[in-house]
Amino acid sequence: MPVTNGPSWIVEEKNKLEQSAWILLIELMYDVVTPATLRICRWTEPINWNSHTWTPWPISEPKTSQNTQGEMPTTDISVAGLSAFIMSVIEKNEIEGKKGNIYWVHQDHLADSTPIRTFPFTVIGATASWEVVNFTVIMSSAPFEPLQLQLPVALVTRAEFPGVPGTQITV
Repeated sequence: MPVTNGPSWIVEEKNKLEQSAWILLIELMYDVVTPATLRICRWTEPINWNSHTWTPWPISEPKTSQNTQGEMPTTDISVAGLSAFIMSVIEKNEIEGKKGNIYWVHQDHLADSTPIRTFPFTVIGATASWEVVNFTVIMSSAPFEPLQLQLPVALVTRAEFPGVPGTQITV
């Protein structure tokens, strides 16, 4: 949907970017001894970005779980068609604990080596079948900043909470 309000240069750039696609790139460093990195992208053809070639694979949209138990949210990434290669990687290497990155880049800005968004992750589990490989990862995109939390504002009325300063309790 084209943007129509705001500064003209922002509107113009936003509307140009909207005509093109965003590309999901996944980078997994699976062998530390001999530097081996899996670089795949959700696209229809190989992509050259940041001095590397990214191989196209059908990647699902990463799904993040949340709970009320205070556990770290996990993200599930499913990749179809990688099974034979990834099964050998999982068997030969301890995949749990390996580090990686999810990058979002724009189709028209592949010459720019800085991604729009970067999400570092650590693999905590992986399963593979002949159809699909599922990675469960914990994102570590930013340190916890308690002073930057945006908490919802609660409406406090004097009738419900008579101890709120400024209330007069009459008996």
